[in-house]
Amino acid sequence: MKTAIIYGTTTGTSRKIAKIIASKLKGEVITIPISKAKDACLLKYDFIIIGGSIHSGRIQSSIKSYVSRNSKTLKGINYGLYLSCLSETKGEKYLMNSFGEDIVEAAFIADTFGGELNPNEGSYITRQKTKRIIKKWKNKDRIPEIKMERIEHFTNEINNKIKK
Repeated sequence: MKTAIIYGTTTGTSRKIAKIIASKLKGEVITIPISKAKDACLLKYDFIIIGGSIHSGRIQSSIKSYVSRNSKTLKGINYGLYLSCLSETKGEKYLMNSFGEDIVEAAFIADTFGGELNPNEGSYITRQKTKRIIKKWKNKDRIPEIKMERIEHFTNEINNKIKK
């Protein structure tokens, strides 16, 4: 089984998640940054995973346009979706807004995996926004993190599908 993970990242978290997913999947797995993803990628692999991150309530425009441009192709293949986002309560909403309800519903699996705050990654503006967000999180009782148990469930479901 050949799997491609196509991801968009602003601060590196979605790339990190893509690599974690790749390490847990069986078969041949390749990670492809959205900047290098071609539409033809969707037809070269047995399973496609598309992921991105939420910043200010939105996914990277490059991921959104890639999915929109390829929506008919996606509906005819096996694929999964993921998001990196800090909000645990808005994950479903962000999935629907980012990919579209029809794409999420047609996916084999879709989930959100939490996120990290890295003030040393991204553009200057992104780094400044991240520093402001970190100050807000310091007032809360918890620190945002990648939800490894959700990634484990996600990859187990895909590996079970591969076995069949």
